[in-house]
Amino acid sequence: MSESPVAEVVVCTRNRARLLAGACEAILQQDYPAALWRLVIVDNASTDDTFAVAQELERRYEGRVRAVREPEIGHCAARNAGIRATTAPIIAFTDDDALPDPAWLRTLVASLTDGNALAAGGPVVPVITGEPPKWFLPDFVPYLAIWEPPRGTTELHYNEYPRGVNLAFRREVFERFGLFNTNLGLKEGRPLYCDETEMCLRIERAGERIVYAPHSLVRHCVEAERLTVDWITRRFDAQGRSEAIVQWIHGGLRGVLSGLRLHLGNYAAVHWTVVAKYHGELTIAEVKEAAAILTRCRRLAIRGYLRQIRPAMANVPRYRPQAPTPSHPSSGGIPARRN
Repeated sequence: MSESPVAEVVVCTRNRARLLAGACEAILQQDYPAALWRLVIVDNASTDDTFAVAQELERRYEGRVRAVREPEIGHCAARNAGIRATTAPIIAFTDDDALPDPAWLRTLVASLTDGNALAAGGPVVPVITGEPPKWFLPDFVPYLAIWEPPRGTTELHYNEYPRGVNLAFRREVFERFGLFNTNLGLKEGRPLYCDETEMCLRIERAGERIVYAPHSLVRHCVEAERLTVDWITRRFDAQGRSEAIVQWIHGGLRGVLSGLRLHLGNYAAVHWTVVAKYHGELTIAEVKEAAAILTRCRRLAIRGYLRQIRPAMANVPRYRPQAPTPSHPSSGGIPARRN
């Protein structure tokens, strides 16, 4: 490749040798000119043949694929390694279990070059293995990284940010605001989330724009194990812990207490909310089961949130926004949470 690419796509992977080649082959089918973009595969200390698969893709697509290794285990560490391995002015992220539409990259790049936004993301729709159980309400869907804001949405604000499986930034984001916070993000033995939420908060607090790219579609493969009570309850617990960290980073003690009040409010209303929304779609027994499971999930989210407050306050540094300037005003605090 004679010139630097306009965009680079970062895919982080760990122990996915069986799936990686197929996912990357799908990603490489973009209708964006091949000379203008490159795929960077970050192997996060895999113990199987994942890096060998990445190297084979690098050889097969010489100049279009680069394989790198990151020995520090953790999704944020891998993402940061991917950022350091890129040179393009636009960096897009997707996952090793995602299938972007052919127009995905082209429309993401357009969203970031046609205006003054620093970040953009598009809809994520599920490709589900198996039939979801009756209790699996739409309330659970966002926890599968499935996301599509209301029709007509243009700008995105906390807490409706793009999902990490379909998200792009201008390089200046990382130059101005730093890399992903490794206190968040998936890591073996520490399943946390919200790393892209925390990054987007830095952008929004600086007065910059995050936009929705409705035509940048990604299909996210959802394995059957994620449609179980065991998986979804653990996911809610992790979400609660992750949100406590984000609230501490950006809101301090006041933010932590505000987030706790929101969790308590969601928990108090869950049973009657389920009954009101779904009594005509499900049987009485199904509504009771769904309400019981969602109530348990909300309770676990609160427990996770409470358990994470003290470790966050003791070990996680607060984020200090850059000093505001006329061209980059600061909002002065964590934005109001949107439900």
